[in-house]
Amino acid sequence: MESNTGFFCKLAAGAIFILLFIAGIVWGINVHSLFPALIFWAVALLFCLLLYAVGEILSTLTRLEYHALMSMQKSATEEEDVPIKDGWTCKLCGTVNPKYVAECKQCAASKFE
Repeated sequence: MESNTGFFCKLAAGAIFILLFIAGIVWGINVHSLFPALIFWAVALLFCLLLYAVGEILSTLTRLEYHALMSMQKSATEEEDVPIKDGWTCKLCGTVNPKYVAECKQCAASKFE
């Protein structure tokens, strides 16, 4: 099952940046100077980019974990021992797939590409 932690980190980064941008505008108006607001926005942007990067890393790790799990399950079932009749060969990876499957079971490339 795929985790949504990375998605929520990226979503939070966007929401926090919007809130901090508005806070910088309000603070700049109250201080009557643009320079502190610019510094505030720069720090907010760096923080939000860091949070977004963490979310992207978590999403990538989740996808890698999913693919590793699928690979382990595939090797456990040993589907490769049974030859496939009337199948199609993937143009990207060379895997032989059953004719009723629209995507390659190895690399998920479309049958019609």
